[in-house]
Parts: sequence; C-alpha cells; structure tokens
Amino acid sequence: RKQIDVAIKVLKHSTEKTDKDEMMREAQIMHQLDNPYIVRLIGVCQAEALMLVMEMAGGGPLHKFLLGK
Repeated sequence: RKQIDVAIKVLKHSTEKTDKDEMMREAQIMHQLDNPYIVRLIGVCQAEALMLVMEMAGGGPLHKFLLGK
C-alpha cells in the first residue's frame, strides 16, 4: 500500500450553509482538474467538520513562500 503526505483543509466552527456549499463547490471543481501544477483532491470527509483531503504540495507553506518574494 502506497503512503502519501496529505494536506487537510477544515471548515471549522461554521454553521452557515453558504460556507459549506462554497467548500463543496471547491471540492467539485478540484475533482475535475487534472494538472501537474494543481494539487489533487483525494477526498471529502464530513465528520464533526467538513474536510477536504488533498495531496501535499512540495516547497513548504505558501504563506512563507509568498513572504520570501
């Protein structure tokens, strides 16, 4: 079984239907994309919070990359 690093985007503390709808729309769009320059959506989990599971992008955190430029 292959192990991969993942990033998990969590919708915390939101009871707003529009927030959940927007995140589900993001998941639907990501699911359709197939490009080596865009992280791949692996799955969606809905437990205590809505979560998007994506492949981990190399290069470290985006905010640190942007601050370094």
